[in-house]
Amino acid sequence: MPKNVCSVIGCNNLIFGRGLCRTHYHTIAQDGEIGRKRTKRGTRQQHKLAYNSYIAMLSRCYQSYNPSYGRYGGKGIKVCKRWLSPCGFQHFLDDMGDRKNNESLDRIDSDGDYCPENCRWTTVKNQNRNRKTNIYYTYLGKTAVLTDWAHIFNLNPNTVFQRYHRGERGDFLFRPSLRKK
Repeated sequence: MPKNVCSVIGCNNLIFGRGLCRTHYHTIAQDGEIGRKRTKRGTRQQHKLAYNSYIAMLSRCYQSYNPSYGRYGGKGIKVCKRWLSPCGFQHFLDDMGDRKNNESLDRIDSDGDYCPENCRWTTVKNQNRNRKTNIYYTYLGKTAVLTDWAHIFNLNPNTVFQRYHRGERGDFLFRPSLRKK
């Protein structure tokens, strides 16, 4: 998709705002969806959190000026055709349901595209467990993210990360009092 063209499939008009041409931008602002007869006023307002996530998703994948573009669209991550269609937001809402206040859009496979099979609403805490930068550590036969181990042993996660990067492992990572002096 060219840089300065509307993100709606089949539209080649120049961008007006939020990755959309003037026509699609105003249609979504009024109806919350594109290309359908209005059934009820203010779909966008009724589902404002989901709509904001939808627009942010499109921008990350298709607008090169977005600060996150390099980690999404720049790496080839795309949005499924159903969510890019003229009724894309409505399809997105049908597939994902509405977003709650404490949730955000998460891709289950962080290398996969945005599609119903690979997306879910989840809390930021759960979403952070799905990062490539997480350090998984096995201790006492159980594997968990290093942050989880810090909470299990009632330690500050930064302390555990510092010890880990210094090369401390096993009991010394979580119980420094065992360290020989």
